[in-house]
Amino acid sequence: MDLTYSAVWQKDQIVFCFDAKEDYHDESDKPPVSLPAVTTALSSAVYSWNQNFYGLRYNLLISPSCKGADIVVQWGPESEFPKDWIGMTKVKTWDRSISSADIYLNRGDKEWCSDVDLDTGFIRKEGCYAVYDTIVHEVGHALGFSHTDDPRSYMVSWSSTEVKETSSRSITSEDLRSLQKYYGATAQKKKN
Repeated sequence: MDLTYSAVWQKDQIVFCFDAKEDYHDESDKPPVSLPAVTTALSSAVYSWNQNFYGLRYNLLISPSCKGADIVVQWGPESEFPKDWIGMTKVKTWDRSISSADIYLNRGDKEWCSDVDLDTGFIRKEGCYAVYDTIVHEVGHALGFSHTDDPRSYMVSWSSTEVKETSSRSITSEDLRSLQKYYGATAQKKKN
């Protein structure tokens, strides 16, 4: 998996938050998935990128506050999205280093699954997007990674709304190699 921006995070701790702006004006403007469902999906997505990857120099953390967070996840209006996108990540870089990232979930006409079993990844409702799958994918972009053609990877460049086992997607061995290549611990860090 390649880097999108030729840049990676140069810090050992990367802090995420979900910006739950509750400033909707009426029921039609209300976020399509509840705050607990989105925060659970974000926590699970961050855990997916953290788990079992020994020897990496980063630690991804979730913060209840967006003050000082490195990566902010939030609902974005449909007008901000290119046609047919359900998630988008905007990354700021400086001198081959990522300095911050914003992950937007399309709150527009797209239908989101609030009834996703995050343990098994099974979508119970046809024609909707899984919040967890989308956030895992966008977190990969926030780490600097581009799309892959591997349909087994969360970083595949398409999303499916068919009823199927989304747990067939994972962070693949190729994804792990990229993580190790760009975020592997230095010899000095491994000694500590």
